[in-house]
Amino acid sequence: MFIIANKTGQLGNRLFLFSHFIACAIENNFTVVNPSFDEYAAFFKTTSKDIFCRYPQSKSLLYKNKLARKFSLKLTQELTKQIAKNQINNPFLRVIKLENLNLELDFGEQVFCLDNPSFVKTINPKQITFVHGWLFRDYSNLGKHADTVRSFFEPLDTFQNNVIKIVKKVRKEADILIGIHI
Repeated sequence: MFIIANKTGQLGNRLFLFSHFIACAIENNFTVVNPSFDEYAAFFKTTSKDIFCRYPQSKSLLYKNKLARKFSLKLTQELTKQIAKNQINNPFLRVIKLENLNLELDFGEQVFCLDNPSFVKTINPKQITFVHGWLFRDYSNLGKHADTVRSFFEPLDTFQNNVIKIVKKVRKEADILIGIHI
């Protein structure tokens, strides 16, 4: 089990990071828990029903409780801090913090390659691994499992219908529609 223990940017960055972990999880048969997705969980069909934002999808009893979501994140962050501080690395718990590693470069940035065979060998289904950092990547498996990852992040019908309505209206008044991310 991998637990994403820190918030990285906003929605786009968090989707990007979570997607790479999901692709790796599909390929290597492990669970991803992402309490750092708490602010955006309510927008998606899968995560809106799970306080821990897990892949594979699971349903929680307290999924509508924002306070429980925040507590889950704070607990995860504190556990990560204590495990790293006390240098705990055993068959049951470990922390991977990117700022502590010498990583290979990707587009000028240092990345942790989740599909690296030497890393994949260390994945232990009985171990909880807390990960902290933004540049975890698994490009090969993300490409391979892109459809599954996209379906995991399907927005709730309410949001999809709002977008469809807005786009329909704008297309009536324009020949070309360009979306910009700011």
